[in-house]
Amino acid sequence: LWEQNVGAVKNWITILGSCEGEFIANCEGDDYWTNVNKLQVQKDFLDKNSDFSMCTHAVDIVDATKYTSTYSPYYANTKEVNTFEDILKHHFIPTLSLFFRNSCMPQPLPDFFSKVRSGDIAIELILSSRGKCFYSDKVMGVYTHHDGGITKSAFLHPSDSKEKQYILYEGINNYTNKKYNKEIKRKLAIVDFQIFKVYLKEKQYKLALESLVSGLIKDPLVLIKITKRKGVYIFQKLLLPLNIIKLFISNKRGL
Repeated sequence: LWEQNVGAVKNWITILGSCEGEFIANCEGDDYWTNVNKLQVQKDFLDKNSDFSMCTHAVDIVDATKYTSTYSPYYANTKEVNTFEDILKHHFIPTLSLFFRNSCMPQPLPDFFSKVRSGDIAIELILSSRGKCFYSDKVMGVYTHHDGGITKSAFLHPSDSKEKQYILYEGINNYTNKKYNKEIKRKLAIVDFQIFKVYLKEKQYKLALESLVSGLIKDPLVLIKITKRKGVYIFQKLLLPLNIIKLFISNKRGL
């Protein structure tokens, strides 16, 4: 055991490098499993389906925050069979549900892994590049949402968040020899547009313009796809002529 807290990512690296079994199951922190047959069910599935690298399942969410909320960190997935593209698009895998083949985990882990913030997402993407993911809607565990969780306690400024996400997705792109280059570029465009909206709200117009241009270069259609809500395009409100003028004036003054 570590004598001090070294962080989640370094723990991932150390533990994965020490595992010798055929399969690896994950459960950390104050999350827990609720089905005594969970591991057997998941092992049986992978034994019978060699083209799958992992399997996961639904979980209940316990809200232990100061204020009751309907928060869920997971996208509502309805598909049983999922591919790399599905996992790249949405974060729907509860980490405590993850059960995977040790042989699908490269050793040593790629260099970028030690620099990411979300080790679980990196692992899921690595695994999904080696095989499909099976998702069961059967609840077999509990995720505890509380104020001390990493997503709550480790808030990142938009610029830092962008950097970490770029490290993750560019690292995955290189690891897969750019097999999913188009899909990853689209994901990075989404990151750029999300950061653009934050900077625009903060009236940091030069930085907003830089993020907007960066996203448009990668995939101009993403702006329309991700901002459509109930038949109304949010980008029509974000890109009002006044805001565009402010962006370009501010950028020109900064040159």
